[in-house]
Amino acid sequence: MDELWRATPDEFVAVRNQLAKQLKAEGKADEAETVKKLKKPSAAVWAVNLLAREKPKVVADLVDLGRQVEAATADAIRGEGAGALKELDRQRRHAVSDAADAATAVADAAGQPLSAAMAGRVASTLDNASLAQATRDLLTAGRLPTELDAPGFEGLEGLDLGHLGVLGAAAGEGHADAAVLERERAREEERAAEELRRAEAEADRLEAVAADAEEVAHTARARADAARQHADELRSSPPL
Repeated sequence: MDELWRATPDEFVAVRNQLAKQLKAEGKADEAETVKKLKKPSAAVWAVNLLAREKPKVVADLVDLGRQVEAATADAIRGEGAGALKELDRQRRHAVSDAADAATAVADAAGQPLSAAMAGRVASTLDNASLAQATRDLLTAGRLPTELDAPGFEGLEGLDLGHLGVLGAAAGEGHADAAVLERERAREEERAAEELRRAEAEADRLEAVAADAEEVAHTARARADAARQHADELRSSPPL
C-alpha cells in the first residue's frame, strides 16, 4: 500500500486502480474493494502523509506532544496541573508549525509546491491529527485519508483552566473524565444524526429531480418519435 500513499494527487487514481486490480488478481477481493473506495487525497493530505515518510521524527515529536496534551487535559479536568497543560499545548502548537513547514518543504522537493492556502490546511490537519489516538496512529503511518479541520486547542494559552477542577469535584473524583467523554459522545451522535438527516433529505430531493427529469425525457422521446414517424409518412406519401 505504500506506493498508493506516496502517489501524488494526480497519480493517485491510476495507482489505486492498478493496486485494486492486482489485489483482485491475487484473490483478495475484499481488499481490492476497499482500495477502490479510497478517495483521491487533497494536496494537503498528500503532503502530510509524505512528511510521515520523509521526516518521521518530526511527526513522532508532534504525536508525542499530542499524547501528552491529551493526558494533561484529563489531569486538568480533575483539577490537577492546569499550568502543565498550557505549557504542553504551547509546545505542541510550536511542533505543529515546525511540522507544517517541513511538510511544505518535502512537497516542494517532490515537485508539488503548496499554495499558502493549502499550507494552512496542512497545519490544520497536523494540529487536529495530533489530538486523538486514532488520528495519531494514521498520521504516524502516513495514511491519513482526509483533511482534519475541527478546531483544536488554539487560544488555550490565555485561558484560565482552574475551573476544570470543578468538574472533578462535582462529578466525583475519577468520574469527571467519563462524564466529559459521555457528553462528547452524545454531541457526536447528535451531529452525526443531523448530518444523516440532511443527507437523506438531499437524497430525496435529488431523487425527485431525477424522476421529474426522467419523465420529461420520456415525454420528449415520445414526441420526437411521433414527429419522426410523421416525417417518414410525409416523405413516403406521393405529392398531390
